[in-house]
Amino acid sequence: MINTYSHKLHSVFTLLALLLASMAFAQEGASLPNVAVLAFTGNPQSVTNDEVAAITSSFEAELMNTGKVNVMERRSMDLVMSEQGLQQNMECNSGDCVQMNRLAGVGHVITGSISKINNLYSMNLKMVNVKNGQNELSHTLDVTGGIENVIREGCFEMAQIFSGIKKTTSARSTLAEKKPLVWPWVAGGVALTAGVVTAVVILMQPNDTKKTATIAE
Repeated sequence: MINTYSHKLHSVFTLLALLLASMAFAQEGASLPNVAVLAFTGNPQSVTNDEVAAITSSFEAELMNTGKVNVMERRSMDLVMSEQGLQQNMECNSGDCVQMNRLAGVGHVITGSISKINNLYSMNLKMVNVKNGQNELSHTLDVTGGIENVIREGCFEMAQIFSGIKKTTSARSTLAEKKPLVWPWVAGGVALTAGVVTAVVILMQPNDTKKTATIAE
């Protein structure tokens, strides 16, 4: 009986915490849509849990930085998921997930999966409207250049898309690694070096050679 009472008391405090978090969340930016980012999933044969967690956190931070949406704090989201007996990396297409996010004051939920083939990472994200459970936006971004480029450039690109800043005309796009422009500098350095060597050779010529050249002229 004590355990039952303790569980009920814990549920009450949890719901109270959720209510306060929801009120604060709503007041933070009443004119902006409220969004929650669920933990992304990954193919264990190609990407590690640490890589998936890093990509999730980076995307969440980049989404916040757009200033176009209110992103629910991960701690509050974990509390909601735990109380509802749901996993963070679940697919948000069930009634339970919709009800859970309504309780948290969230209008949209973003889920994602990460896969890798050789040096190509694929970020497959989708945004679900929790009011009707409909998928409002899906996009796959193929990123080359390793995990660093995914975190640095890929997450920024996807945040621009899912915040509505950048419009896409297709469901899939590619982001190549940005190579530093070093060849012009190398070419300039080679030319400068060649010029210096030529000047040194001329100055090191014997005086007789210089005189002969003068007489010939």
